[in-house]
Amino acid sequence: MLLGREEAEVSDGARGCTLRFERYIHQCYNFYDTAGFSEGSGGAVQYLDAICNLKELLKSLETGINLLVYVMKKGRITTTVERNYKLFVEQICKSQVPVILVVTGCDFAKEKQWAMENQKGFEKNGMEFKEYLSVCADKEGWDEDEVNVSSIIKRYAESEENLYHSIESHILLHGWKWTEIGRAGVSVSSNDALSSNDALFKYIEEIVKHLYEVLVAPFAEAVKAVRDLANTVVEATKTIFKGLKSLFN
Repeated sequence: MLLGREEAEVSDGARGCTLRFERYIHQCYNFYDTAGFSEGSGGAVQYLDAICNLKELLKSLETGINLLVYVMKKGRITTTVERNYKLFVEQICKSQVPVILVVTGCDFAKEKQWAMENQKGFEKNGMEFKEYLSVCADKEGWDEDEVNVSSIIKRYAESEENLYHSIESHILLHGWKWTEIGRAGVSVSSNDALSSNDALFKYIEEIVKHLYEVLVAPFAEAVKAVRDLANTVVEATKTIFKGLKSLFN
């Protein structure tokens, strides 16, 4: 949409397309498509690989980060959506870079306010954006017998214009930069007032927390349910044995 041509790979499948960050050159901006962190073991890039890829991107951005464009498909606000927001916006960019929300799949006129209508839902989950956009991101492949194709093309053009305007309105004039410190090669914000060692430990702590949330927390409820079931079975078995014992006494 932003490039005016089909170039970025897109997928609705269980496996993410972007294994590394990709740079797309626009006449005014450089856009970087980053590795995604999806739900499920077969969903997207392996988490640690994606973190390494992201680190390489941050190291390569000499002029810094001017704007975050957070893209999601229309639907419920999942735990993954919330975690990715916290990782990119809060932990990596320290809430120093403006972020706009772009919700795709809003192809019809009645859906053009979907993101704004769900603003409170995002805020309830700790996610705040400079602007909430609902867009039609695909104008090709529609069945003329099922939809009004001309209205889809109109929605696409409208979405494109709104997105351009939002980028121009919220982009930082001077990018927010990262710098690399320490032998471990961990990237932290150059604007962080912490000392190098403190910043290093703080960054590692944040990554460990996020690793726990992504890799461990989703299974915590299941583990608890299995444990509770096992305890119930044990107690039921004890009751049965007591009953049998009383019959033979």
